[in-house]
Amino acid sequence: MNKEALNRLMELKDMFSKKYEEMLKREREIMEIKAVLERANSKIEYLNLRNRK
Repeated sequence: MNKEALNRLMELKDMFSKKYEEMLKREREIMEIKAVLERANSKIEYLNLRNRK
């Protein structure tokens, strides 16, 4: 494999690694938002049940 091809392959690897890290970060952010929404939904359900009495 020539040097240019090897350099290009290394660039692609670095680019893929960055994109993968960004994807993991977004996934963590989404999971945090989902947890907040689930807690809010539980609170709303609780308040709805309490108000029905």
